[in-house]
Amino acid sequence: MNRSKSYLTVFILSFILFVACAENPEHAMRAENTEEQNTPGVYAASEAMESEEASQTQEVSISDVVSSSTQPFVGADKKFIRKADLRFEVDDVYRSTAQIEQIAIRQGGFVTSGDLQSQVIRTETYPTDQESAIEVTEYETNCYVTLRVPAENLHQTLTQVAGEVKFLHKRTLEADDVTLKLVEQEMAQKRAQNGQKRLTGDRKRIKSKNLAELENLAYHRETDRDLAILRHFSLEDEVAYSTITIAMVQDHQITQKVVPNLNAIRENNAPGFGQRLGKNLAFGFELIQEIVLALMNVWPFLLVLSIVAGIVIRKTKAKK
Repeated sequence: MNRSKSYLTVFILSFILFVACAENPEHAMRAENTEEQNTPGVYAASEAMESEEASQTQEVSISDVVSSSTQPFVGADKKFIRKADLRFEVDDVYRSTAQIEQIAIRQGGFVTSGDLQSQVIRTETYPTDQESAIEVTEYETNCYVTLRVPAENLHQTLTQVAGEVKFLHKRTLEADDVTLKLVEQEMAQKRAQNGQKRLTGDRKRIKSKNLAELENLAYHRETDRDLAILRHFSLEDEVAYSTITIAMVQDHQITQKVVPNLNAIRENNAPGFGQRLGKNLAFGFELIQEIVLALMNVWPFLLVLSIVAGIVIRKTKAKK
């Protein structure tokens, strides 16, 4: 009996401990909620920080899209040829062209080509009275510009150009690593110079009969050296100055101007019936004259044809 009471006591104590442990998480959550409610400033600040981070993640400006991946490479001694190709719409092609050219100049660059033109889509004329009409022309204006700017200013240049963009159609960025090409050209240039030095020393020891062949070989060596130097300078120039190709287009524009009503003027100044009748009769008489004159040019043929026809007719009658 005492043992049963002991078991019952242990069971009751275990049940009480279990219930207490189950209620602890709920009390902890309530305490945490109560603490957050008692500190509204901290809670509001955390929400503001989260919303700011989300807005910064979602907002990507056109300038970021246009100029991304153009920051100067920092690290190893690398040489890149950087190129950018852009096509976008603008509000005013004339103004944007002038602005972009000025941007290139301010960044230490220059304009290598520019082609601004307007293409007529269609033209229609609407008469307003007997003397005048309104001519409506729909056209599109576009411009193609090629810029070269210092490579270290490419990112800043594209960022400023993005300020003219209304709608971006295309953006292509290229970075060609030419470090090994430059090293290769330097080695080729040194080989050409060393070969030229050896040929210069051999001229004093070569016999006169082989001197012409030596001079020809020296000429080709000098040519190879000059070409190697030019290729090296050209590559260095492409590395130093990045190329930007821009195609700008503007929405279709409409222009109106007053022009003479040509159809009404033609109708009002057309000749009357009597005048046209006389003109047509004169034309008919001139046509008859031309036909007679044309026949007179072949009168021998007509004469022979008449004689042959007469003979055939007589023989036919004689047989009958």
